Amino acid sequence: MRKNIEEYIEKSKYMENKSQGGAPAYLFDDVVLIKYPGIREDEKLIAEMANQKRKQGVRTPSHLDMKKTEDYTWVLQEKAKGKAIKEYCKNEEVIKNLLFFAKVPINHYIKYIKDLTELINMGIEPVSKNIFYEDKEEGGFTIIDLTNYDGTPMNPNSRKEVFQIFKDARQISEDLRLSKRDTSSHDQILEKELEYAINLKILTAINQAIPNFSKHQRWLLRTLPKQELEFLNQNGIPTNNLSLTEEEYNEFDEEISRIAKNLSIKDDKTYLTTGIDQELDNNCLTAAWNYHKENLHQAKPTINIFEKMTQELEVKKELRNKVLSKMTEYQNTTSQAKR
Repeated sequence: MRKNIEEYIEKSKYMENKSQGGAPAYLFDDVVLIKYPGIREDEKLIAEMANQKRKQGVRTPSHLDMKKTEDYTWVLQEKAKGKAIKEYCKNEEVIKNLLFFAKVPINHYIKYIKDLTELINMGIEPVSKNIFYEDKEEGGFTIIDLTNYDGTPMNPNSRKEVFQIFKDARQISEDLRLSKRDTSSHDQILEKELEYAINLKILTAINQAIPNFSKHQRWLLRTLPKQELEFLNQNGIPTNNLSLTEEEYNEFDEEISRIAKNLSIKDDKTYLTTGIDQELDNNCLTAAWNYHKENLHQAKPTINIFEKMTQELEVKKELRNKVLSKMTEYQNTTSQAKR
């Protein structure tokens, strides 16, 4: 049955904004009315793609109606089931909530990963206000606030896209832990262990949800801190030797060449440094460089945080220079070919 958005807009004038950040939101029994400032030109296309994904079984709210006025775009959506992760981020209940999400059924995490792969290009921001959890056997995670209409699913052969899903899924445990600032050293240790336990379950879910994830796993593991790698190793995920294999060295060089070639085509020189660093980070190459035999810094222990930061900057500079050197080679080859 079609909802009359005009009625809800009128009722919202006398209601409290219940948004947890972002555009104003007005909650009704089974729907939510969102009041986006300005004219969202693509909203109709976003709604159509969101509803298509919903019909395919993705847990994202159906878009029921919309109305554009001079100053706003009003959108009526199905209300997400459960509670926003942000509601679990309470200072006095961090350990309780971390423990709760460590015990969430694995099939809920698997479904969440699969849904993230379907929505990866739809402008999702998987922060605590945009992810809901329904604590029922048939429940699970729901993703709200889509901002783009590109429904292209994740490419399982793209390490960059798989890494994005990996980071997005882990945002839950990070938001829960960081919701508390003042804590004892004992609590901090327990909170970290519970965060790692959630992330282990997420890693297990990713292995089951993403085809051929094993070919990406070692690259992604290198992006994790030493303490988490030790936790994973103690819980059945081998992390003792993440040094690059011969095959991985070849893949590393191929990725450096690919990035250099792609960035050589860009005319925006101001983008060059940040562009190189982003591509290196997003393809797990910065992290891999810490395990690379040509990295002279990897065996040097650091004394304090300032020395560590200086070393990290030097490492980034070395790796950036490898890309710049390849870019020069590519540009010289291209110039000779044109003669």
